[in-house]
Amino acid sequence: MTEERLISFDTDELIRSAAGSGQVEGLAIPSAAFSASHSPFAAVTRTEGEGGTPVRFFFTVSVPEDPDDGLADQLWSNAVLNAATLVLERELAEEAEEEGLVLSEMKGPGIGGIPIGLTTGIVEITGAERIGVSVNGEGTMYPPFTRCGFFTALGPGDEADEVSCGGCRGCAGSGQGCALCIRRQKMI
Repeated sequence: MTEERLISFDTDELIRSAAGSGQVEGLAIPSAAFSASHSPFAAVTRTEGEGGTPVRFFFTVSVPEDPDDGLADQLWSNAVLNAATLVLERELAEEAEEEGLVLSEMKGPGIGGIPIGLTTGIVEITGAERIGVSVNGEGTMYPPFTRCGFFTALGPGDEADEVSCGGCRGCAGSGQGCALCIRRQKMI
């Protein structure tokens, strides 16, 4: 079974969340014009294996770009993207829980050794062009404040290792994809 959906977010709520996160500390709250022109959207595709598990949620979340954005607006766009991703994750975790499933950590290109080359496939699976997202041959998404990835939801009897990334030791890319790993880059 495959289900596609588009999700819009309350930009003002995301701005409040971003303001409290410390990511944009010291920056003035963006104007109403910013909120109107930077409303994030998500394209989500849910797939299920036989018997209902595993359930995979492929997603693309994007904040539209304004060519007149300065550095402060770009910092806010990134913070809003992070807040939207967290809201999406929370909603998907609640959906999985209602079905008796447990949602994994976010996985995606550049996370846990997953190759950047999967970006194109995820953007295609989610039909992200519907929310204005495109990807070039190198896997770079446009607009710049866009993220894609997936979550896996498994039943209580399924492998616990599948649900949690497990850090560097359990990384699927150990020995080959570490240079792409977001987690490792943050530690350097």
